[in-house]
Amino acid sequence: MSVIVGIAKDDEVYMGCDAQITNNGTKIITYQKENFKIWHPEENEALIVGTSGTVRESNIVRSLGNVIDEKDILNSKVNIESISTKTLRKIIKGLQDNDAIKDDKPITLNNQYLIAYKGSLYQMGTDGSVIRIDDFGVIGSGAYEATSILSNNKEMNPDKRIIEAIKASITNDIHCDYPIILTNTKATELKIIDREGVKYE
Repeated sequence: MSVIVGIAKDDEVYMGCDAQITNNGTKIITYQKENFKIWHPEENEALIVGTSGTVRESNIVRSLGNVIDEKDILNSKVNIESISTKTLRKIIKGLQDNDAIKDDKPITLNNQYLIAYKGSLYQMGTDGSVIRIDDFGVIGSGAYEATSILSNNKEMNPDKRIIEAIKASITNDIHCDYPIILTNTKATELKIIDREGVKYE
């Protein structure tokens, strides 16, 4: 599993994640951008997708490109309705086309998602439910540890707040580990922070 944290503040969303991949009891530490659990689809700085669950589902959703409807972006109509209908349908269709989920009803996703667009942050559950986040959202096996840190450090700088939350998950959850990956909806760069605190971009 993993931990992905999103914070909405001042018309911007900050997002971070750990970078450990778990495979049949073996952990893989990766610095490869293609393996990160958060990304900017089609290098769109205003859009970030983060996911926790199976690597297979993550691979497919990443390959879909922009998961938000282009017309909604052009018409400034990206909201909870468009995320919970059009974005969800695009994800489901991509997974069905690649035989990653069955056509049974109700359809259940394998992964949870954080989706950020400009200053708005949405959390999508495995049942397809979507909520808009006021302050912070956390998904993954390290969510409990991260939530306790985030709840008590609301005045902290968003990047620092995310780093401290993910550090707590790394300390207590065997499925989370360095490096920590950070980005936001005003830049496409990904900051990479290793155990010694060294930053790469």
